[in-house]
Amino acid sequence: MGAMNVLIISPGYPGEMPSFTKGLAAAGVRVFGIGDQPKAALPASVREVLTGFLQVRSLWDDDAVIEAVKSWKGMARIHRVECLWEPGMIMAAQISAMDAADVERLRVLVAAAGLPVVPPAVGASRLRAAMGMDKKVQRKQLRFVLLASLGEAVITGDYDEDLLQRVLAVTDG
Repeated sequence: MGAMNVLIISPGYPGEMPSFTKGLAAAGVRVFGIGDQPKAALPASVREVLTGFLQVRSLWDDDAVIEAVKSWKGMARIHRVECLWEPGMIMAAQISAMDAADVERLRVLVAAAGLPVVPPAVGASRLRAAMGMDKKVQRKQLRFVLLASLGEAVITGDYDEDLLQRVLAVTDG
């Protein structure tokens, strides 16, 4: 296989993404970026290492973003997609078999950091469809990074489907 192609969602934000983006490029990865800001708004150090950049109207409009990526003429075959999204931490904790008190503690810590703790109201079915495209999916089986306890994460496809549906229902608005 030649160079790995990675699509970075929001390569300039949050704060560690520029370093991550530059590090991937320095390791020989072809880095593509997608964001809802103009490429010119990215740090110069990020702009110069991107193989390509696609501006979309909103990163939270899943259908529009997926369609834009599919029709992106400058896009190569993507091997990995990377994104940081804080509400996913809470969702992972809720899906995990974590103690309710630990879930609440995590929610308080994330909120205290000024980060969102509730995903946008995109709807459970749209969110589930997007989750089906995650790099951790194996043989069409969703896999999650779940917290066994605070500080102990595991990647697993063993989760409670009913609990997942209840957690995702929050996004129905």
